[in-house]
Amino acid sequence: MQDESIMKVGRKKYQMVGHFSATPLDKFLRLVYPRLVTPVDKTVVFELYLPVTVPYHEAEFRVSDMLYKGKLEM
Repeated sequence: MQDESIMKVGRKKYQMVGHFSATPLDKFLRLVYPRLVTPVDKTVVFELYLPVTVPYHEAEFRVSDMLYKGKLEM
């Protein structure tokens, strides 16, 4: 999972740094990527490999939607 999941910012690709697995008390899987996004970038795309029935997923976010009072909030 860690080797096949990437974050794309523009044309650059970044590998996942780490992850925190889900536990019985915390049902969420948390993925850790480097914070290399700037307000100048247009989109951030996460290409995720999650070993479930359909293993490959893609999530795209617009950087302009992540701005709060002119600052990038991630």
